[in-house]
Amino acid sequence: MNEISRPEKDSILYYQGGGENISLSPNQQHLREFYNVDNSYIVINALLMPGISNEKARLKEEKRKVSLSVFKYMDELVKVYCRMYSAMCKYTCFYEHEYRYHTYRNDRMNTLDFLTHGQTYSFLSTKNRLSNDNDFHDKDGILLLEIEARGNIEHIDLNAVLGNDSKYPLEQEILFAPFTLLDREALEMTEDEKLYRDIHGNPPEAKYLLHLRLSSIAPCETDDREEIKTLYQDVMNPDSLSTVRQVWERLMDGTEPDAETVQRYTAWKERFQIYLRLRFAQIKYETMAHSCNADRRCEANRSEDNGAIQKFQLRLHKLETDLRNYSAYTDGKRTKYKHYVQTVNVIVSVLYPLTTFFIALSIFDQLQEVMKAASLLSSLTGTIAALVAKGSAWNEKLQQRTSTFIKLDKLTRDMEYEKSMDENSLDRYVQRFKTIVDEDNKMGLENALIMGNHSENLTEQ
Repeated sequence: MNEISRPEKDSILYYQGGGENISLSPNQQHLREFYNVDNSYIVINALLMPGISNEKARLKEEKRKVSLSVFKYMDELVKVYCRMYSAMCKYTCFYEHEYRYHTYRNDRMNTLDFLTHGQTYSFLSTKNRLSNDNDFHDKDGILLLEIEARGNIEHIDLNAVLGNDSKYPLEQEILFAPFTLLDREALEMTEDEKLYRDIHGNPPEAKYLLHLRLSSIAPCETDDREEIKTLYQDVMNPDSLSTVRQVWERLMDGTEPDAETVQRYTAWKERFQIYLRLRFAQIKYETMAHSCNADRRCEANRSEDNGAIQKFQLRLHKLETDLRNYSAYTDGKRTKYKHYVQTVNVIVSVLYPLTTFFIALSIFDQLQEVMKAASLLSSLTGTIAALVAKGSAWNEKLQQRTSTFIKLDKLTRDMEYEKSMDENSLDRYVQRFKTIVDEDNKMGLENALIMGNHSENLTEQ
């Protein structure tokens, strides 16, 4: 169960484009047409992306061609997805690999539209080192990426698993699983990178560092759920698959399908992605339930009780999710109050000198009345802005959210660099998170009292 099986290796090889080298048994010979598709990764990734923009970029703009026979074997394609994800879960749990990765990827700008959602949707192919292949003339817009990820994010080292079977034995390719939550950070391009050119002769438009945080796939038993069976029947509906083929055929012809066809296609993709998420959740659950001996999150808790293992994993997942959500919430509040404080500071900094200026001009008889009124208005506006800021405790709230965000960021980094996550260390991190939240709530109460006292003082005056 812990070893990556031959069919799982074949599915990874198929993703690489080496399907013609896969040996099929006599009762599988009818699948030869499917496995002879040499650029299947285009289909595998595009079907995981929301909407239709990725298909347009690849098929219409870049004029990529894919054999539509792949859609005749949708049941086998689903098995490929599941085997690939299963291989990744096994590799991450049971195989020796790096504790932390820093990898590289050259992508198209269309991908950035999806990264702004805070997660990867498709399989993410990266390289362990910078590539010497700087030919981007087949891409519609260049996006340069660097990726940082811990080794417990579902992934696989293709050549380490495929060995001599790999289609690209000289490449050090690390493939990350879809549906992984991330943060992104803008990077400066080097002078050499600015010389790259895309299909239209344009230089790279952006460069980012992606921090892969955790998978959005939570382990869960789904085999007996009626929902997954209904979704599978829906995905395999012949009319729906006909629509899929129609969309891909038109885009490869350089035209676009009508709006109604696109709507049916994107609705089918949404159901397909939900189905795969449910299947992936079951695969992850089964992998985790069999053993945790090689899982870095529970090395110090080698219990034979699978229920305890699952409880530990779910508790850790909840902490990581709550920490991420609270950090995002706090950072949003911090940014808002920072904007408020900066706005008030600008208003006061401008209006108070203007008041002095208006008063100075009022010495002229012809301007006296106008300047007095202007000075009163500017002084009043500045005073009101300052009172609103004070009454709303914006300065205090900015300090509160900044302090909390820094503590949460430190907690996140400490967890990332934890060498061995066991029950004791998890308890310690949970307690630290609770303390940070309690302190944040206490500061929030103090700020509420400041607002209340300010209102009372205004009333008394």
